[in-house]
Amino acid sequence: MAKYQKAKEEVESFLNDVKSIISNEKNIAINNVPWSGNKVNKTLAYMAETQITQKDIEKVIYELQLSNYSYTADDKNVNYKDEQVWIFGITKTIIDKDEDLYIKLKIRIFQEEMLLIMSFHPEKPEDTTILMKRKKKGAAKWKIEYAWNAEQKIHMNLEI
Repeated sequence: MAKYQKAKEEVESFLNDVKSIISNEKNIAINNVPWSGNKVNKTLAYMAETQITQKDIEKVIYELQLSNYSYTADDKNVNYKDEQVWIFGITKTIIDKDEDLYIKLKIRIFQEEMLLIMSFHPEKPEDTTILMKRKKKGAAKWKIEYAWNAEQKIHMNLEI
């Protein structure tokens, strides 16, 4: 995935578009679909662990500024190879502690612009344990156990 820096004006324009979409309160989607294989969707797990909502995430994203911009990269999904993702980092208090958040955004055009929140989770979760397994061989149901540390465990049963 090629990474590069956009000009200040391009980043500000992107953030203005993001804020406009959030202000309209429509056409916003969070990538909260479970991944296949042994990979976990960190955004989905983080939302479950903290009980934050899409509105909570939108508020944080709305606060992003030029100083939070990290880089832009080509989307590594082969279906969207001509598209870009925008990476930001911000420190916010979530629940009762400061989190250094990794935020990956994209705006796609369908009939209208749509903001895709592709990632929203701590940059480096500590002591993360992930177990993802099928309930039955060949079944579409998954059991996911996700823990930030040994004291906190989240169990989710998902149908894919």
